[in-house]
Amino acid sequence: MVVEGWRTGTHSYALVNQAQLREMGGRSDISLTHRDLPNPSEPDGTRTAGPGDRAVSTPAHVLGDIADVAYRIAAPFDLTASVHARRTVVFLTTEHHYMPDVLMADGKPFAEAYWSSDAHLVTPSNWSRDGLIASGADPDRVTVVPLGVDAEVFHPLDDADRLALRREMGIPDETFVYLQVGAMTGNKGIQDILQAFAIVTQFVPSAHLILKGNDALYSSNDRIERFIDQFLTTTDRQR
Repeated sequence: MVVEGWRTGTHSYALVNQAQLREMGGRSDISLTHRDLPNPSEPDGTRTAGPGDRAVSTPAHVLGDIADVAYRIAAPFDLTASVHARRTVVFLTTEHHYMPDVLMADGKPFAEAYWSSDAHLVTPSNWSRDGLIASGADPDRVTVVPLGVDAEVFHPLDDADRLALRREMGIPDETFVYLQVGAMTGNKGIQDILQAFAIVTQFVPSAHLILKGNDALYSSNDRIERFIDQFLTTTDRQR
């Protein structure tokens, strides 16, 4: 298998690719190589995998070698057949429950790109699969592969570390804190979170909301200020 995608930056597809490379790279029944596709612009050069990481150390694909399968995980979504494999599988998501043309390579309508290709699609949820089918995909050519979490990397802090982090951020020990991790873009529902938190503070004035963005790819402050201006009342902002 040759994987065609991103594997070092902060984009969610790069993080998914890293995790999948680590998993597949540890299996004896898969011979794995990687082709790095152009990364989205990350002005600060943020990297999320070091040189010793299995995801980064996956051997580079040798030009001329033809793999059984090419697994492409990058955006915009390119459904054309890979010249490096006999079969092409493409990972993609429908975050809006349909596939906008702007997310497709060359802006080609999804149905047109799909039906001129024999690529099989992989998506992480039934909700996303339904969106692909609604956009014109054949149900038999869409497979759901849920995303997993590496508990060695992502796990709750112990009580002592949690208290230390709260004190470092100036948050009282017993205060209830909501945490949102994700880009400050409209499709992440930030406006809904702000409106919901405004209601929460009517009943729990001491509650805190922490928004963790991804400024390596998307600016946060100006987006948050715009959402606050658009969706919160003056009273909400004062609370």
